[in-house]
Order: sequence, then structure tokens, then C-alpha cells
Amino acid sequence: MEIFIADIFAHSLEFKPEADWEPLFSHLERVGELAALFAKAFGADALGNVAGRLHDIGKMSAAYQGYIKDN
Repeated sequence: MEIFIADIFAHSLEFKPEADWEPLFSHLERVGELAALFAKAFGADALGNVAGRLHDIGKMSAAYQGYIKDN
């Protein structure tokens, strides 16, 4: 079974189709950018970006994806 990055989600939306859910890649990218902005105040924007991009990496697991798709 092939899995595409577009089929991996950060969040589901109750009573909404998967097409409306937030893709994990987009979520991690946005959080990384926002964390970099906050961390820039103390000279750690690069570290903030990396931390933001990794904060939900566990959501790539088959267990989590199965969980949000079954609820």
C-alpha cells in the first residue's frame, strides 16, 4: 500500500471530509515558521523553526493516522 504525504494529516475535523482536514506537512511548516518568529527575539530562530517542524512528527505513525481516521 502506497502512502502519499498528502494523505497524512495533523488534525481531523469532525463531520468534515478528509479533503478539509489539515495536512501534516502544511501544519509543521506553518508551526516552524511561527516558532522561528517567536524564537528570533532571543536569537534562536533557526532552532525555533526546527522545533516547530518536529513538534508533531509522531503524527506520521500509522497508529495516529488510523486513530484520527476512525474517529
